Amino acid sequence: MSPLNQFMHLGLIIPSSNTVMEDELSLYVTVHSTRVSLKNVDEESLKKMNQELSKAVDLISDCHPDAIVYGCTSGSFIEDVDNILKKSVIPSVTTSHAVVSALQTLGAKTVSVATPYIDKINLKEKAFLESKGFTIKDIKGLGLLNNIEIGRKEPEAAYNLAKSLKKADVISKKRRYI
Repeated sequence: MSPLNQFMHLGLIIPSSNTVMEDELSLYVTVHSTRVSLKNVDEESLKKMNQELSKAVDLISDCHPDAIVYGCTSGSFIEDVDNILKKSVIPSVTTSHAVVSALQTLGAKTVSVATPYIDKINLKEKAFLESKGFTIKDIKGLGLLNNIEIGRKEPEAAYNLAKSLKKADVISKKRRYI
């Protein structure tokens, strides 16, 4: 088997200003990516970016990946994009729906959320998670509008923000998921 074929082939659709996701995922899968235009993470810019999603699905489908991921959490909860992704016969997922699935698998009911976003986007994420049946105990963001700044933040910023949140459900250490 050639090195290129040893991993799942993932078709990744990400914002043009995302500087981290391809590198992070390439540890686990072979990443084929295309981009949609985004500079600022505000509602108007996210909805404008989502207008490019149909073309991005067509483009990434050309390389016949095993699955398609829309790697923009805020873009995938700001409005329903599932019908756009489903126009391809290739299985697809959004990062926001992956978060919901993971939380459900872990049995979480009440969650606290740390984001890089501005307050208006945090309110949209809170509403999205509540619509999926979660109670939001706390949500805080770093207040970043420019998407390139999000990728440049040191991991400690997310860690420190998460530590400042009110405690929510704790997953038992006895439960193990692989």
